[in-house]
Amino acid sequence: MALYDDVVNLSKLYLGPAAKKFIDRQISGHIEVEASPLAPSNLDELAKWCYTSGK
Repeated sequence: MALYDDVVNLSKLYLGPAAKKFIDRQISGHIEVEASPLAPSNLDELAKWCYTSGK
């Protein structure tokens, strides 16, 4: 399973059906990469933005 799918599946525990849209928005708006080449090196930045946006 791709890293992107793992992130979305984990997010569903907290965000329900809105998880995919939320994660996509964080990736495209703040990390500025495509979802498919999401790399482990992007996780710290993604986590920061998910935390900030989810407050």
